Amino acid sequence: MARSTFKTLFYINRSKEKKNGKCPIMGRITIDGKQVQYSTGKEIAPELWDSRKGRCKGTGEEIKEINRYLQAKEEQAKAKYQELIWQRGYITAELLRCELREEDKPKGFLLEEARLFIEEKRLCVEVTVAKPTFANYIYATQLIEAYLRERLGLEDIRYSLLDYGFIEGMDFYLKSERNLSLATIQIVVIFLRKLIGIGQQKNYVRIDPFVDYKAELPHRTRRYLTTEELQRVLQTPIIDRQFERVRQLFLFCAFTGLARVDMQRLRLKHIIRNADGTEEIRIKRQKTDVEA
Repeated sequence: MARSTFKTLFYINRSKEKKNGKCPIMGRITIDGKQVQYSTGKEIAPELWDSRKGRCKGTGEEIKEINRYLQAKEEQAKAKYQELIWQRGYITAELLRCELREEDKPKGFLLEEARLFIEEKRLCVEVTVAKPTFANYIYATQLIEAYLRERLGLEDIRYSLLDYGFIEGMDFYLKSERNLSLATIQIVVIFLRKLIGIGQQKNYVRIDPFVDYKAELPHRTRRYLTTEELQRVLQTPIIDRQFERVRQLFLFCAFTGLARVDMQRLRLKHIIRNADGTEEIRIKRQKTDVEA
């Protein structure tokens, strides 16, 4: 097989001079006589460009920074060229350009973002985030970490590698190998969706891997106390003072419709006296932020 020829250089596009008097610096890759161009994202004034060297002229800090960047891009192209030749046995200019673009994409990692999210929310516990919710974040992260380590042999995974297969694989792992309930799996799925949303905001991922995923939702049977059951709670003798206190709090929630977490947040300021002398409770529910 004939040896491939490779060359890379930089030039400025003088026909695209901007209002600030600077021209974009372009890169050119030539392999076996075929050329492709790409933008470096850098720009320079034409009088500060050395066409022979393919570098900026001068000793200023900005000039040095651009030249260091161009040198790194050139070395990156050479290294990727050698890597693809070794892996595939062939290379084209277009293929090399595509590979370099892929390398230049933001390299967000899933567990790294999960840990950052947890640390941000740690400061909000019992302020805007309930303790059980925060505990779910930590537990979900531990399960995702276990799946990556045990099934994929990874310490972390790039967002760009997340796809439908990853979601389905983790769903199967949680059901079959961890033998978790659908309710627990739902906790992990909700948190993972949240992390995917963060990745989309940071341009780590464009296509939502959950697009075709259909979660199996747990069947919840909601129970309500009958009148007879409530009467039994009211009339059952209780000697222990602590248990009696628990009964009073339970009945308070039953008659007011407040959730336990909302009852814990209740203060005197939430009790409003009406014009007719009656009193009522007005408090925003923690779960929905709707006034009750």
